[in-house]
Amino acid sequence: MKDAVDPPVPAPLARWCASENDVIRSAALRALPAAGLGDDARRSVYLAALLDPDADIRSDAMEALVPLARPEDAATILRSLEGDPVREVKIAAIAALGRLGGTPAVALLRALVLSRAEDRVAWEDDASDWEDWLDVQVAAIDALGLLGETDAIEDFFAARDDELGQNLDIAVFDALGRLGLDGVAWLLAVMRTEGGLAGQRAASALQRAAPDSLRDHMDALLRAPHAGTRRLAATLLPPDSDALRRLACEDADPQVRAAAMAGAAPQNPDLARAGLADGDAQVQVAALEALPPSDDAEFRKTLADNLLAWLNAGPPALAQAAARHLPRCGSERALPALLDAAKDEARPLEIRIAAAQALAEADPGPSTDALCGLLASPSSQVRTVGLLHVHRRALSGDADAGTTLARAIEGTLLDGEADSARRPAPAPDMAMPKGEGAGRQKIRITPEGEIVPADETNGAPPETSTLSAIIGGAEDHPGPEGSPAAPAQSKRRAIEGPDGASAALVREALQIGGALPDERVLAVTLSRAAGPDSDLRRIAWTALAGAACTRSAPQTERLSVAAQAALGADDPLVRHAAFRVCIGAGAVSEATLAAALTDEDALVRCEAVGLLTPERALDHLADPSPSVRRAVVARLARGPRALVSDALTRLLERERVGTLADMVSDTAMAQEEALSRLGETGLAAKPALILLEALARASTAP
Repeated sequence: MKDAVDPPVPAPLARWCASENDVIRSAALRALPAAGLGDDARRSVYLAALLDPDADIRSDAMEALVPLARPEDAATILRSLEGDPVREVKIAAIAALGRLGGTPAVALLRALVLSRAEDRVAWEDDASDWEDWLDVQVAAIDALGLLGETDAIEDFFAARDDELGQNLDIAVFDALGRLGLDGVAWLLAVMRTEGGLAGQRAASALQRAAPDSLRDHMDALLRAPHAGTRRLAATLLPPDSDALRRLACEDADPQVRAAAMAGAAPQNPDLARAGLADGDAQVQVAALEALPPSDDAEFRKTLADNLLAWLNAGPPALAQAAARHLPRCGSERALPALLDAAKDEARPLEIRIAAAQALAEADPGPSTDALCGLLASPSSQVRTVGLLHVHRRALSGDADAGTTLARAIEGTLLDGEADSARRPAPAPDMAMPKGEGAGRQKIRITPEGEIVPADETNGAPPETSTLSAIIGGAEDHPGPEGSPAAPAQSKRRAIEGPDGASAALVREALQIGGALPDERVLAVTLSRAAGPDSDLRRIAWTALAGAACTRSAPQTERLSVAAQAALGADDPLVRHAAFRVCIGAGAVSEATLAAALTDEDALVRCEAVGLLTPERALDHLADPSPSVRRAVVARLARGPRALVSDALTRLLERERVGTLADMVSDTAMAQEEALSRLGETGLAAKPALILLEALARASTAP
């Protein structure tokens, strides 16, 4: 490559770009972006490198040239496509030509769609792998689509029909999708005449096509036999379109109706109400999501009746949507219905989770005692939602919620009668409608998850209005489920958590609420952090270390003392978390820091290095862990240039290419120092290769 190197190569790299060593030349070429070279200068170097004797260098150069090429480079790139036998060079050359627009390459690209074009194109040998051409063929089809060459459509279909060729449906259909109106017309023809898998692939390609090229074919899209295409049309029509309303009400496919309903109903409340009477659950869900708030008390009551019916007996998707929307109806029946659904182990898990999540919007909200019923669920997901509700209340200062979290962590919340005496004093039940009940009663939770004493009765289900009342009295609409008989509830049960809900609750409560700045929670969390169960110790310390909360001075002191003691634990995860707690509490003495810097666990050493000055951090650049060395590099980024130079020398001596790449990526000083070293006349090949490789990796770092 000596004669190919152009003056734009910066002096520090020029020598290495002209090296006789293929590996060094390749690294120098890949290091160019880190040398501060502009696009034009690098483009010139890459064009010259297309003549390099090494195939890997030519491939790297062509790939690097793809985003930089200019129209005047088309002839040079075309010569490489024709004359370079390496497949990777050809594929990159085709990609570059496809970006350039009107080029002299179209005729050759069309020829490569149909054959190896051996009269114009050199291949590695006559018996080269047949797949070499197949990859080039696909690249040529893609490039012609980018170039907008509608004349190549017949070539695409000829290649697709080749009985001995590979299946080109995806490549051909994607190219057609880029060809505007003509390409869309062909895709619609495939869907109309072929159907099956080919029709589905054509429909998928249509969905990726430019919307402007589809709107001129709207009539054909609306009449397409493939439901996915009509669904695509629904996304392109304006909300006030009559065609969109017809799709929402009349299309045979429920997914199409649902998509149309989602597009049209937000601006058409009457359409949303009518959609609630659809015979398919997904359309009803779309209508519910689009339904605007209403001041009509009678309508809200009627809607609440139907939401309750759907929650109790609807298919899973509709039941979940009913749970989400029930709190917004303002019905006093929403809270007990959601609690019942969340705790009903016979219901599908997704419905129970949706009901539990919806409790956050219920007004009035559930009492803390009521949320305890969720904490007894055998489903970890439902327990987690309940714990999140309780945790939010505790953060807002609810003493009952803080006590509940503490007892869950302590493992006494589900213990039965022996534990019930330690319940907090009863308070008025804010979830009870006015005029009903005598306030919150003292309760306990049995190991089976029951809340006792059970003095609540299960009344008869509320009277349910028909959907005809919602849509204005029309007589020809189906009932709440859209059919004479509601579908049978699915018996499928989602995979649930462990049967031992009490033991699992301790872990989950620690994870979610272990860092709460509450006196009793801190006490039980520290108890778990020092307890015999290794898993609970890890969870407790991880929660304490990850907390971003404000604690009182006495709490901070207690936590610091416990963390100092835990620094000597055998478990590295506990030591790491405890050290983070010490950092957060400002309780890292020199002795503690020294011990952490020599800890056998790399994560602990990383945390410790982050506390050092750049000068002190330099001494840890020899650490065997890449993560620790990266932490050192992060500290050096704030240090003086002499320190950076010293670090670079040490990394070169130890051949730490990865850490060098991190350093030149992080600081301009390190990059300048590396380039300066490469310009030294006495630099040997091996350290030069290390520096070049580090710069090359830094060039491709995200």
